[in-house]
Amino acid sequence: MKAQTLSAELRGQFRASPYPSSRPPSSISSVSTGSGFSAPSAITGGHKRSSASQSTSTKGKNSLEQMKLDLRGRLDEFSQGAQEQKLTSAALKTERYQIKMQYHMREKEIAHLQTQTVNECAEAENIHHCTMESKQIDLEIRKADIEALDKERELLNLKLLLARALHPE
Repeated sequence: MKAQTLSAELRGQFRASPYPSSRPPSSISSVSTGSGFSAPSAITGGHKRSSASQSTSTKGKNSLEQMKLDLRGRLDEFSQGAQEQKLTSAALKTERYQIKMQYHMREKEIAHLQTQTVNECAEAENIHHCTMESKQIDLEIRKADIEALDKERELLNLKLLLARALHPE
């Protein structure tokens, strides 16, 4: 209970001090109060209370402002990092889409080339087949010509024999 009273008393003194301080806040030393709580000596002694309270208030405001600035800085860094990640993500998505489209176009090109190759092979096979048929027909025609010539030769030989038989010399 003694500690509560001391803390309430110190709070009251802190708020009630009307005098500005001439000492910088770093020169305040600590004094032990019997409760295991150490308080700045400026708070415990008359006129010096005001300087300690004002510097503590200023320190608190400065440290609060510094914390706000630090948090703002961190927030800005995170925001900038998030923005960079968004840009990187968008660039990677675009690159992925481009690669996907290139893959799709190459697949179509390969399919087209395969179809074209199959068509060319089929056309070449048809041409070869027609050429072979044509050569086979030419060969059969030549064989028929040879047979006709053989028959004509045989006919001429018979006519010659007949002519010799009819006209013996």
